[in-house]
Amino acid sequence: MRNRKTLAEQVEISGKGLHKGEECSIRIFPASGGGVIFVTQGEEISAIFENADTSLRCTTLKGVKTSVEVVEHLLGAFFIKGITDARVEVRGKEIPFLDGSSLAFVKEIENAGTRDIGSVREGFKTDFPVLVQKGVSEILYVPWERNSLEITLVVSFPEEGLNCDFMTFDAYGEDLIKTIAPARTFAFESWIEDLRKRGLIGGGSLENAVVLGRDGKPLQGCSLRLKNEVCAHKALDFLGDLMLFPEDVRGRIVALYPGHAIHLDFVRELSKRKEEKDAR
Repeated sequence: MRNRKTLAEQVEISGKGLHKGEECSIRIFPASGGGVIFVTQGEEISAIFENADTSLRCTTLKGVKTSVEVVEHLLGAFFIKGITDARVEVRGKEIPFLDGSSLAFVKEIENAGTRDIGSVREGFKTDFPVLVQKGVSEILYVPWERNSLEITLVVSFPEEGLNCDFMTFDAYGEDLIKTIAPARTFAFESWIEDLRKRGLIGGGSLENAVVLGRDGKPLQGCSLRLKNEVCAHKALDFLGDLMLFPEDVRGRIVALYPGHAIHLDFVRELSKRKEEKDAR
């Protein structure tokens, strides 16, 4: 079990959004409990799976009248820094995309500092394995006697250059700031036209995304930060979406071809198992 944490001081961050390409900003305030809550146009939206939608190639939190898009990188930074409780006031329709990773969010949190809020974030593990499937994607969870969470991700694309990549890491390890937080959003050059036709990536550029050309190599002016940056970014997205579960998951996870939609299905299934366990 880990202590629940919040920021020691307020943080303000601004920049363009990924999909709308519009200026947006957030102010992150310390909180004494209640989890992570986003506030937009006067409406509070809790960062829980019941409010999540993944239909726009990102994770969106929806309220009754409003919504906030592309929350996963900020939530990923919260996961990496152990932030369990915060109030995020949003101006605009999206979270600032910044450099396409979580690194800037992590640095701002480190500059502000963190503090314990006097309670414990419970750990959770099931009694039996959990398997979720969606198309060719699968996520398998198995309980483990260790008080940790080991995650293995496998990614593969039919496009040239990334037939298979994988990584295994401790989800609560201290090295995630170096190995996962800097990993940027990626796309293949062959995807760009379709994404733009769908009204997406209006704020995307070679400054905030890794774009792989038709030869499978990063386009000129777009060198990799990490050798396995694509896989590491998938890991970042997974951790961000795992923040939608209210407890620290303990065990082992293998995610084959992961993505936001199956992440959400996985969190839903874990929540069902939690309800069953709590009811006993």
